[in-house]
Amino acid sequence: MCERRWIRQIFQALQAQGGIVRRNKSDVWYFASEQELIQAVKDRGFHLVRNADQYIVICNSGEIKLLC
Repeated sequence: MCERRWIRQIFQALQAQGGIVRRNKSDVWYFASEQELIQAVKDRGFHLVRNADQYIVICNSGEIKLLC
């Protein structure tokens, strides 16, 4: 798996240890690409949500249920 350092750093952040990480859409597009982020999230078995100008990575493989 050849990932950009910027993407690897996302998952090394303390918040990523079973939590949630948010990144601005413009940062993702500047430092990597949406497709690279999607692949990195899939490789880890995590979940990715895009809302407005944010990407939200849910750093676990548990079930997602949107309540409202």
